[in-house]
Amino acid sequence: MNFVAIIGIVDQVTKLPESNDAIVNVKVEKTATNSSDDDWYDLVPVSINRETFATEMKQISHGQIVGIKGRINFVQNKLCLIGERIQVF
Repeated sequence: MNFVAIIGIVDQVTKLPESNDAIVNVKVEKTATNSSDDDWYDLVPVSINRETFATEMKQISHGQIVGIKGRINFVQNKLCLIGERIQVF
């Protein structure tokens, strides 16, 4: 089964001009940190189709809490997360 679910805070949204996709960088909390308070999260880039999620993309901005369900896929020999469902909180 190919299934990924994350909940985090939107850090940045980058619209890709060559396709109808956007990359949403989500800050996801680490389970344990041993360093400073600035290192409490990982940035996870998620590819989102802007046509499919037009309503959600209008609501997503920096600092917004989101839940994303998706899958892992290889794109141009690179591992990517593909968003299939988005919940904006």
